[in-house]
Amino acid sequence: MRKLISILFFITLCIISVNAATKSVKIKRICNTGNDNNLFWYRTVDTCSSFVGYVIWVRNGTSGGFNILDTVKNKYSETYSHIGANTGGAKHWYYFIQNIDSCGSISSANSDTLDVDNTQNYPSYIDSVSVEITTNRIMIGWHHNEAPDFALYDPFFQKTSSPVTYDYVVGSQGTRDTFVIDNNILHNPALKPLEYDLGTRDSCGNTGVFGENPHQTIFLQLSVDTCNKSCFLSWSAYSFTFTDNNGKQIQVGWKKVRKYYIYKKIKTDQIFLLDSVSGSTLSYFDNIILGQQIQYYIRAIKDTSILVTSTSNLVSTATRQRIDPLSTELINVSVNPNTNSEISLLIENKVNEEWLYYDVFRSSDSLTPPSKIVEIANLNSGNNLISYIDNVDASSKKYYYQIHSVNICNKDVKSTAVSNSILLITISQNNQNFLYWNTYNYWASGIEKYRIYRGIKLADGSIMFKLIDSVPFNENNYTDNNLPSITN
Repeated sequence: MRKLISILFFITLCIISVNAATKSVKIKRICNTGNDNNLFWYRTVDTCSSFVGYVIWVRNGTSGGFNILDTVKNKYSETYSHIGANTGGAKHWYYFIQNIDSCGSISSANSDTLDVDNTQNYPSYIDSVSVEITTNRIMIGWHHNEAPDFALYDPFFQKTSSPVTYDYVVGSQGTRDTFVIDNNILHNPALKPLEYDLGTRDSCGNTGVFGENPHQTIFLQLSVDTCNKSCFLSWSAYSFTFTDNNGKQIQVGWKKVRKYYIYKKIKTDQIFLLDSVSGSTLSYFDNIILGQQIQYYIRAIKDTSILVTSTSNLVSTATRQRIDPLSTELINVSVNPNTNSEISLLIENKVNEEWLYYDVFRSSDSLTPPSKIVEIANLNSGNNLISYIDNVDASSKKYYYQIHSVNICNKDVKSTAVSNSILLITISQNNQNFLYWNTYNYWASGIEKYRIYRGIKLADGSIMFKLIDSVPFNENNYTDNNLPSITN
């Protein structure tokens, strides 16, 4: 029984201690709404019914005494409007609230003294903007604002750069979240860097700092060099500064990037980490195998102890194997018998083979290496037979030709076998013409026979040729015994 009495005695002391004095209220904020000032507070926690009122004390200026502005007699009130507070010149108001009741031996308590909240003192900045590579959407994130009077975040997208204008990220104006996704399909990070900034509002509607630290997406670009079998990656920096129109240095993105990581995917394989470069490096060469479908993206790592990243847009390329001109043939080398001053070359390139130009080489004997005489450019005509006329004196000597095939990488990749013109020598004696000629080289299947044509000059000066005979491939002379009265 003695133990029970002790417990009851202790509880009674606690109750007396709790109600020994009136509790002060806490002011939430004091907002300037133009002509008026609005006060917001947390109502009294005293539980007794003998409430007298909230007395609003006010002072204009940083010194001097306070005066009673008004008394709010409703215990459950938490707001008051100081009507016309800001009319009639510059004012600098200070307020405190006196809570009066008779709940204890001390019947009143004062709140802290606060002035009007005209500024937001706890700025918020973007942590990172990043591209979600599967959807091509931009993700914007930031830390929670710890200010007691914080209200809302306003994420912005840079609409134009000259002049600089911003617009709200659609659907995220006045959010309490610390993460939003820009779902506007017109905002395509694969076309250029996209800039974002974060605005804030406190419970009085005051806005925070803006334009001091915007962030831009990493814009990755890709070019392929099939000749060197490489991909060249270049990207925009995630950390840089510039000077605005007012001469102020603006930091874009983080103060420093520790590293950029390069990720790669080949065909349908898994994405893998290819390499990393320093935070000041903005390009990379990757050796590739032609004929593959390849994708890349870049991920920046912030130079802090806390892991913060930003991912670029995804770039893709589908390479193919080049078809070098390895089957080019010099079909024939033929002298124009009407003039003896032209040698016609007929070149065949195989369908789908890719060539930039053909180099024609020529020499006047079989011992001297041929030298280049002309370059035949690929005009993409679609014709696989190409002719070239070489203006030379074919009546006194024979000529040797070779074609060099140059691929689209400007590399000489193949040379044809050497082919030659046929030099015909005739000797007339006793109403006979003795014909001698050199062997024609090149055709892989060999020569079947030589056909012999004889020409007669007509009255108009032209020559009419007629087939008179043929000899086997292993003969290179002929005697014409049946000469007409006029021959040439």
